[in-house]
Amino acid sequence: MNLHDVAARIEPGMRVGIDGVMGAGKTVFADALAALVSGTRLSIDEFHRPVELRTDYYTDAFDLAAFRAAVAAADGTVIADGIFIHKPEIVDVWDLSVWLEVDRATARARALTRDAPWMEDAVTRYERRYGPAEDRYLAEVDPASLADIVVDTA
Repeated sequence: MNLHDVAARIEPGMRVGIDGVMGAGKTVFADALAALVSGTRLSIDEFHRPVELRTDYYTDAFDLAAFRAAVAAADGTVIADGIFIHKPEIVDVWDLSVWLEVDRATARARALTRDAPWMEDAVTRYERRYGPAEDRYLAEVDPASLADIVVDTA
């Protein structure tokens, strides 16, 4: 399955969620998909909670209720990307969900290349914060098994 195959499955008015670990290519894939399918483009990154309210990246980094409401309120087709979109709190909002499959080492290398120029001590943040959150998500939710489509982005 590839980008064009996913686009062919999207019907007008669908809510489409793109998920994957950090560095899987969610934003790139969703942007490319939005170029093929007219609609509203959202990212969970627009729904980060204030830093002072975050205690655990997995449980409270994002305002999932606000993200859910934005997806539901958008007119027409929605293409949304973000880690954790298969969490129980929001999994039911998607008419079609995509998991981007990539080995964690490749994804981590991509993420560090992207984030190291602006993020203070990116390696440590990934080791102590983002990596454990991804591990928990993969173990507790098994998002690939919930996705309608799995796309290899390696």
